[in-house]
Amino acid sequence: MNDATTHRLDPPVDSKRDHLLGPERAALTLVEYGSYACPYCRVANAEVAKLRDRFGVLPDEVRYLFKIAAIKGYCRRANVEKVDAGPKGVVITFRDNKFAQPDRLVYFIRQHGQAAKVRPDMKVVFFQEWETPEERLMGTTEVLRQLANLAEDRKAA
Repeated sequence: MNDATTHRLDPPVDSKRDHLLGPERAALTLVEYGSYACPYCRVANAEVAKLRDRFGVLPDEVRYLFKIAAIKGYCRRANVEKVDAGPKGVVITFRDNKFAQPDRLVYFIRQHGQAAKVRPDMKVVFFQEWETPEERLMGTTEVLRQLANLAEDRKAA
């Protein structure tokens, strides 16, 4: 694999933080994002375990990484129905256009100044420059974490 097609995780894989199977210097790393709180992710993880049991240890070319990303849990807590993330930021759609703490949401959006707005269709946009898919994932996760905390009347930051 040449440098033009190599993608790096940011932050990089950390064997003390991340769940890993396989050699650290494998040519390919498979990343699975999930949450132990999500029943679908638990089922998916169990299915991967069955595949390992059936077909054996993963080949050296593949390293399995199960990195916990609680996006589904945050969406559920914040009543988020849809998330559209791209290189310029993220658009959040709330289920039935409802948020548990609307006054806190308005304050949160105002704190972001020109970097956030509510569109006429009631979707909330957070503007951010994210060059890589990893940056988009991390940035979107952080926005959703803060929204979930706001919805539950916790400190967002």
